Amino acid sequence: MIERVVAHREQAFTVFTDVVETVLSTDEDGAVGIVVCTVDIIAFDATSRDHKFDIGEAISLIHSAKRYAMADISTFEEGINNAMLGADIISTTLSGYTSHSENNSEGPDFELLKKLVEAADIPVILEGKVWETSDVQKAFELGAYSVVIGSAITRPQLITKRFVNSIQQAK
Repeated sequence: MIERVVAHREQAFTVFTDVVETVLSTDEDGAVGIVVCTVDIIAFDATSRDHKFDIGEAISLIHSAKRYAMADISTFEEGINNAMLGADIISTTLSGYTSHSENNSEGPDFELLKKLVEAADIPVILEGKVWETSDVQKAFELGAYSVVIGSAITRPQLITKRFVNSIQQAK
């Protein structure tokens, strides 16, 4: 099961697990700590936005718990920086969702995926705005390690909205 859990202080972390538990937390002073860790991969907001934690320290803490650190990024520079900081996996999760990322399309950021696959020596996952099976095929053609399909299968209100919009366009 893939779950998104919101940890303390509005920091969202993706957790791959069959048990939903809060994994990372920040206290009032911004200190990061692992609360419960029954997962293999801990993903975190690794963008250049302001954080209440240091990304390098978060990666080290995740590694100290013998878990994989997955950097959810929005730009090429963030991806490369996180790879250099020791992230085990890069994910395009936040492309188009930050003020400094450029993917304003309704589809995945294939350009970012391609650049990261060519430049990084760690697995790159396509995540974000994956709606069609052709998106998955293209991602693998470009060298994605894997693809995360989220809202297209987990958010019925968005699925319904896409059908309604399609019907309205056909009129």
